[in-house]
Amino acid sequence: ELIAAGHASIEVWDYTPRRIASFLKLAHRRLGREAAQALSISALAARGDANEIRRQHKELTRE
Repeated sequence: ELIAAGHASIEVWDYTPRRIASFLKLAHRRLGREAAQALSISALAARGDANEIRRQHKELTRE
């Protein structure tokens, strides 16, 4: 899981168990937030309000 989250495999082998647990907790939180955002966007799209969809798209793609 850590490698899938972007950690180098060579570095993961040197992590302490506590560090692994911390990184996994952070990764799971991030995945939860991403899932919640995807659900929110899907619900927004299902409602079909074009103006709201445009607003959300603009917000997500701003730099």
